[in-house]
Amino acid sequence: MSIPSKPLSILQIAQVSVPVHDMEKASAFYKEIYFKVDDIQSSYQSLVDQKVSTLGSPHVIGTMENTEFWMAFFRDPDDNVLAVTSEITMNKDDK
Repeated sequence: MSIPSKPLSILQIAQVSVPVHDMEKASAFYKEIYFKVDDIQSSYQSLVDQKVSTLGSPHVIGTMENTEFWMAFFRDPDDNVLAVTSEITMNKDDK
């Protein structure tokens, strides 16, 4: 698998890193890192176009009031599971 050559327009990292004292124990516990993106569909397509190993297409993981929370998972070159995530505000007519 190759490293993506195009940037994904990551807005922010949606998960905070935590300093650890025991790397082996922490690696077993902290399995996933999420990258917040503005447009999850185009970010996912960019990964697919670059032959990144994906674990399914973008999907809704939850809804709160008028906001949908979307995620799409993929693997990095070291086989770690990562994800892009996006919050999509829906119009009242979209519900």
